[in-house]
Amino acid sequence: MLALLLLGPGLDSVAHASAKVIAAPGWYESSEATPEARRRAQRWADALGMRMVQVLSTDDDDRYAETLAVFEHAEPVRAERFADEAEALATLATMVEGLVGTQPPEQAGMRETTSGHAIAWGQWVVDDITYECVLAPSGASASLVVASMLTSERASERAEFDAVYAELEGVTDAVPAFSPTGWRLGGVGLWVVLALALHGVMLRFTDRERDHRQAGLRAAGIVALLVVIGTLVARSLLVQRELALQVANTSVGAMLGWIGVAGLSVVGLHVLLAQRADSGLVQSAPATGAFASGTYSTADMVRSTIQKAALRDAAASSGAWARTRRPPGAGRNHDTDESHLHVVDDDDERPL
Repeated sequence: MLALLLLGPGLDSVAHASAKVIAAPGWYESSEATPEARRRAQRWADALGMRMVQVLSTDDDDRYAETLAVFEHAEPVRAERFADEAEALATLATMVEGLVGTQPPEQAGMRETTSGHAIAWGQWVVDDITYECVLAPSGASASLVVASMLTSERASERAEFDAVYAELEGVTDAVPAFSPTGWRLGGVGLWVVLALALHGVMLRFTDRERDHRQAGLRAAGIVALLVVIGTLVARSLLVQRELALQVANTSVGAMLGWIGVAGLSVVGLHVLLAQRADSGLVQSAPATGAFASGTYSTADMVRSTIQKAALRDAAASSGAWARTRRPPGAGRNHDTDESHLHVVDDDDERPL
């Protein structure tokens, strides 16, 4: 069953897709965009050092063809960066330095798409051109949307561009942090704590006091069952964070493999240690004799059994047998004291 759990998430995959601008009426995309807009977008790609995935423009009858382009950034947007507005906007400003320089934006802020995802928006003015840039998380990568227009016309274009940013497709939540090392160490620690706790509980229900062997075997069996259940629970949690795992250079299957193998290793080690501590105190130890101390091991029991068998074999081989010798005048009494037993070892004394 554990093998099925490990093979189940083997189809882990995360799409490296970028955000997409929905072309509004009056806009032309890709090869239909104006040659000027395509050349402009290519210059932006070179300045930003990113791959251009989409370009759109208005009609070339305008004095300046407004241009929209989407670029893919290989690194994802981290959740901790988008958690703070100042840090998110600083990240955006750093990404577009090659295009607008190091000057601060005239306006900037966090916005939200119609799908409910956060994006960072900033506006810069270079000469008579206004640039608006949007940083949008898009799964295992980040998308940068760049728009340009004449500064003199930006007021009239405001509503149209705001609608474009709000309707962006392919935007996701920022990628949360994930620590594979923390999960691995935590998994090992959890199995060890469970094994020790169950061992202590099982000691209270053994047949002999301080019987670590019996307690260990019982506890190991329970932990083995918990490993299967725990792996199922871990799978349901990790699948929800599959993207974070991929960004952390691991996968759901790899993490489940570690958790399951670590649990089974703890179970095996628990059994080995329990067998080496094979001793216990007999609950009803006799007052005298070999087991008067109440402490013994399996080896003691085996040794005692062998000794008794050897004595019986010796008696059988010598022909010795026992009969009851009664005192003179005593009748037959089934409660004869053991002190009256007499071992007869002479053939002459045997009854005919």
